[in-house]
Amino acid sequence: MSFIKYIFSGTLGSRSWSMSKPIFALLFPILGINLFYVYYSMYKVRWSWFVGKKLITNPVVDEPVVVHPETAYIELQKSRLLATFLRELKCSSVYNANIDPCFYDMEKYNTIIQDPANELEASWKRRILMETTPRGCVMMYYDAFKHGFAYYSDHYIPSPLINAVAMKYVVVYRCRDFFLDETILFDEKQSPFVRIQEEEEKATKDKKTVENKEKGLAAIDVRTGPFAKLKQFSGAVSEKPSLEVSNTADAPVMLAKNRIIHLGKWVNFNILNRTGIPKVVGSGRRPQPEIPMKFKDYMALKMQVKA
Repeated sequence: MSFIKYIFSGTLGSRSWSMSKPIFALLFPILGINLFYVYYSMYKVRWSWFVGKKLITNPVVDEPVVVHPETAYIELQKSRLLATFLRELKCSSVYNANIDPCFYDMEKYNTIIQDPANELEASWKRRILMETTPRGCVMMYYDAFKHGFAYYSDHYIPSPLINAVAMKYVVVYRCRDFFLDETILFDEKQSPFVRIQEEEEKATKDKKTVENKEKGLAAIDVRTGPFAKLKQFSGAVSEKPSLEVSNTADAPVMLAKNRIIHLGKWVNFNILNRTGIPKVVGSGRRPQPEIPMKFKDYMALKMQVKA
């Protein structure tokens, strides 16, 4: 208290009051700086509180992007299939390791597939994929005879979704060339089976044309068929429709698609493999005939056993 009294003592009306009290002259700027700092701090705190309150009352929230589960599943399987072409640079042809070379040779393939009990078709029926999709569970295998993906499902599965399951199948079982959809794989990623099937269809068509010519069967012309011929009135102007198909650039291009085969519900699938199991007619010491036995023969066999 004595120190404060010393500072504020004296006559303030004198001219040299600041010079006579040097300590007060030093404290004045310090107090001014402190007051300015306190004012600035209060202003800053109040401004931050105002801005924070405004942000709390009117928060800026980004709307979440909602992706449909089916779209997400299709894009996931598509990305995994396309990623195999990038990995193939390091591990060549590993994603077609399970495809038998006879699939690329149609003559050899037709010779093997003619046998009803061929191992080629049976081996692919044993390669089963069980997948859970947004529309339900799917059981799929590749049908080597029909060149398509056969599946069982208890619910309706749309074509794009079942096509995505086929993408996963060819990646899991290393048979990527079986996937023919040109909307997914095009240009250098196109499957060689697309070209093989086109050549096979062209050869079959040419063979049928040659057979028709040998038999003397001409191509059917609809203009000479048994159709009614309407009268032409003098005042009417008729234009005959052109039956020729124009090969212009606007014509739709037919792209190859996968063959999808729906075999019904899960209860229709027989999981037991009975091929190669011999049929057991009977067991024990007594011989079991393959044809029904008469009662007379049965009694004779019975007396023979007792004797």
